[in-house]
Amino acid sequence: MSQPRLLLVHAHPDDETINNGVTMAKYVAQGCQVTLVTCTRGEEGEVLVPELAHLASSHEDRLGAHREFELKNAMQELEFPISDFWEHLIRSGATAE
Repeated sequence: MSQPRLLLVHAHPDDETINNGVTMAKYVAQGCQVTLVTCTRGEEGEVLVPELAHLASSHEDRLGAHREFELKNAMQELEFPISDFWEHLIRSGATAE
């Protein structure tokens, strides 16, 4: 029997944690191969925390990098493995454009 697999697709960083964080952690702990696809970097998202307003695209335009950092930290807290491919996309600055 092959290893069970689960694919989760979300629009932007933090959706996975808010919507499925516990589910992801549960299935990773059970030995399932869980794949997370985050479709954007969240660089155009609304900034709800006043202390981070300077990161918005209308200011310093650094929100995408910050959201990637948050996503990586969240996945580490959930003990979710981050693939080399995902890491490569972050380092290369690849976009869907």
